[in-house]
Amino acid sequence: MTGRHSGFVTSASFLSFYAGLADPGKDAAMLAHFERIAARVRYMVPSLDPDDPGFQMIRYWRGPVWAVVNWMIGVGLLEQGHTVHGERVRGDTRAMMDQTGFFEAYSPIDGSGSGGDDFSWTAAIWLAWAGAEK
Repeated sequence: MTGRHSGFVTSASFLSFYAGLADPGKDAAMLAHFERIAARVRYMVPSLDPDDPGFQMIRYWRGPVWAVVNWMIGVGLLEQGHTVHGERVRGDTRAMMDQTGFFEAYSPIDGSGSGGDDFSWTAAIWLAWAGAEK
């Protein structure tokens, strides 16, 4: 581990909350990235920062939202006390599923589905978390 930043902000960047790696300075920086990205897309959390030149809203790991990754991000944010951010992720995940169905991934721009449809891990996220009432 080098401790150096890769230069990319991805959905995996937010998994530090799920891992319980609390660091006030780094957490504040990640929440600032969250807010910046949330201002650029309709649905959180894209797999690549929409400001990155390589962003593509439906190309694998270049931009789509993955429900299973969102579950880890959202649960982590909620467990670390970032309720507004965690509920945003849960609500956006639910909204994409409501709008489009259980796809493998979704466009963070318009919520359209990509990859496989009737995808089992997406349906599992609905049952476990996204479909749950507050």
